[in-house]
Amino acid sequence: MIPSRKAFFCTAILSMITGSILLPHAAQGQAADCNQIANIYAITDWRTLATGPFKEMQKGESLRHTRADAKSVLTNFDRCILDMTEYSSGTTDFSYVCEAPNSTAGGKDYLAAAKAVAAQWKSCFAGWSERPSSISALGTTMATMEFREGDKKIWFIREGSDSEPEPVKIAIFKKLRK
Repeated sequence: MIPSRKAFFCTAILSMITGSILLPHAAQGQAADCNQIANIYAITDWRTLATGPFKEMQKGESLRHTRADAKSVLTNFDRCILDMTEYSSGTTDFSYVCEAPNSTAGGKDYLAAAKAVAAQWKSCFAGWSERPSSISALGTTMATMEFREGDKKIWFIREGSDSEPEPVKIAIFKKLRK
């Protein structure tokens, strides 16, 4: 199918604005997803993802954990947060977590829901290790699809009580060392 003149013009303008080449149809969606993940890891200071002040969640002798609301930089994901844990050793761990669209997170099989959302992104993690896991205890369930390469780690996670499952989330982790 040949794109219309209007669609071609819009794609060209978006390409100039974003600095990336958009691919046609099915490949476009997947390529955009992979570029979005790469763009997050390319951010030098993840604090710039925050949209408000960091609130202290936990403070101890060897760590300080804070959290802030964050902007969504992943298409179709929203309600993002940024967690930052600073350790006395000088290491800082970040996690950027956003909710997937509700339509992708149906059913009571938590691992199947996490896998369904992860499937849309799986080609972005070629060569990464992949590990599914699920645990249930005391009426609470957590299931994850984890992808890992070196210090990069991404989870597709669903958790909640058996009666009130939460939407699937993507969690992107980054570790900074001094």
